[in-house]
Amino acid sequence: MKKISEKKIFFLDMDGTIYHESKLIDGAKEFFEILVERNIDYIFLTNNSSKNNDTYLNKLRGFNIPCKMENIYTSVDATIDYLKKYKDPVVYLVGTNDFYLALAKHYNVKTGPYYDHVDVVVIGFDTELTYEKLRCATWHLENGVDYIAANPDLRCPIEDGRYIPDCGTLMYMFEVTTGRKPFVIGKPR
Repeated sequence: MKKISEKKIFFLDMDGTIYHESKLIDGAKEFFEILVERNIDYIFLTNNSSKNNDTYLNKLRGFNIPCKMENIYTSVDATIDYLKKYKDPVVYLVGTNDFYLALAKHYNVKTGPYYDHVDVVVIGFDTELTYEKLRCATWHLENGVDYIAANPDLRCPIEDGRYIPDCGTLMYMFEVTTGRKPFVIGKPR
């Protein structure tokens, strides 16, 4: 294995790798001190679609990890990029308000009651999940619209070695309910 000083750039996960919720993982601060000292670049990649890039930037800076917006690429960013293949799509989102705000900068995004016309259903890690979102997404999927998942993660690590359900659990729920499997955007689990 090559030494750190021989690396040009590091691609790093965040949740469960750099921190667990509000606690920095042991050794993370020292690792970044070495990278900065040796002028080695790094990019944060995360499947977590529940937060926007500003939230991640503030969180990393709160841990005193030097970071700029261009150091962060999320499954939300990848989803926005992927949706460019559609011409002005109407998107039904099962996701958080942060995910909604990021998508709505680029696309016509719906989250409320059933809509007559939707081009694609997008699901993400939704910590604000409601049964209404599940019901409406199911109906759209039954109507055959395109279907995208921001990531395949079944669970998200939190503090004390615990986990909570993530986007992948919704994928399986919709598969059981509708028989549909999504096109998955995020990095493999």
